[in-house]
Amino acid sequence: MNAPPDGQYGSERPAPWGVNLVRVPYDIEEAVRQAEISGMPELALYATELRTAIYRGRQAAL
Repeated sequence: MNAPPDGQYGSERPAPWGVNLVRVPYDIEEAVRQAEISGMPELALYATELRTAIYRGRQAAL
């Protein structure tokens, strides 16, 4: 039986691909400015999230 090329759940054989998480520097204040210009809802929560690196659902503890 041949395994599918994209892997199979529970298989001990590695699949031929992977995922990497990479930090990319960016201008946080520019991102906030663009969100403001676009009329993003809940802008204050988003801005605090970017500025503090704390998810908005946990900001009440600040």
